[in-house]
Order: sequence, then structure tokens, then C-alpha cells
Amino acid sequence: MAVTGPAVAVVVAALAFGLLGLLDDLIEDAGVRGFRGHLRALARGRLTGGGAKLIGGLLAALVAATLAVGGAWWQVLLGAVVIASAANVANLFDLRPGRAAKVFLPLWVVGCLLDPTAGAWSAGLAGAALASLPLDLREEGMLGDCGANALGAVVGTLLATGPVWLLVAAAVVLVALQLASERVSFTRVIEGNRFLRAVDDLGRRREREVG
Repeated sequence: MAVTGPAVAVVVAALAFGLLGLLDDLIEDAGVRGFRGHLRALARGRLTGGGAKLIGGLLAALVAATLAVGGAWWQVLLGAVVIASAANVANLFDLRPGRAAKVFLPLWVVGCLLDPTAGAWSAGLAGAALASLPLDLREEGMLGDCGANALGAVVGTLLATGPVWLLVAAAVVLVALQLASERVSFTRVIEGNRFLRAVDDLGRRREREVG
């Protein structure tokens, strides 16, 4: 199997964001939520688990983007935004059983079409997410921040290998979703749409919750 920049980038993204997600899983950030909450804590000199993930995620995203994106410096920066944002959005979707995997596994397939070699290098992670999906849907297991962040970061890295227009579009959509999450509940939006609700409920054995 060929060793390419994007191939190494997906491994770096998976390991770095997985470890950062595990750190966030293990550390209790009582009373601190969202970007603004963690940034306020940092401004007061308090390093939360989310704050550590934010700083470490930006650094890891820059390294992965440098390896994955060929082009000008601004494309590398945009790639880093896509990678870090995809990891965070995956975490935001991981609030109901199976939701993050249902969103990001199809995107992983799209990413494999953009760079098949990097897709092959990340197939183990995607396979693990797919294998754990039935357990997640039955609420007998979960991706957690560790799994969701890793899966999201890998998808972001694969998308960053695409053409410039896709890089820009992905950055805009992902940043918009994060900004919207500060004020809007994704769960309520999904619950309010018949199609999205049906996909979200698919495979679950318990009644839906709204939160």
C-alpha cells in the first residue's frame, strides 16, 4: 500500500483527535459548554478538557492539513479548519445513538472517492465505527468523544484532499453548523423534519427523545 501525504494525514488525524476526544471523555468540565464557555475558561486561566481539545485539535489539524493539502498556505489553513471543524461537528452529532456514524460514514465513502489511498489507510477506523453501530443503536455501546472526533477528523482530512471549491464549501458548511449549534438544537431540527427523523430513528429500539 502506497505511503502518501494524505495517507499519513488520516492516521495523524485519527490518532490525535481520538486521544483528544478520550481526554475530553475522561475530564469533567462542570458548568462549561460550547466554544464560548471553553474560551472564557481559557481567558480566566483555566484549561478545561474542551479547551485542551480546542488547542490540541487546532495544532493537529494544521499538521494533518500540511500533509494532506497541496497548494498555497491559505489552502492549508482552510484544510485545517475543515479537519478540526469536522471533528467537532461529529462530536456535536454524537448526542443520540448512531447519529454520528449515520452522518459521517457516508461522507467517509465520498472521501474515499477523492483519495482512495488515504481512504484505504483509514478503512480500519471506518470499519470499527460500522461494526459498533448496532451496539450504539441498541445503547449497549457508544463512540464517545474519542470515536466521534477521530471519525470526524478523518472525514475532514479526506474532504480536504478534494478540489478547492469543495474545500471552501466544506469549510463554510462546517463552520456554519458549529455557529448554529450555539443557539439551535440539532435534535429539535431533526425531530421537526419527517425524513431526517426517520433516518435518525432507523435501527433504534427505544422511543425517540427530544433534547
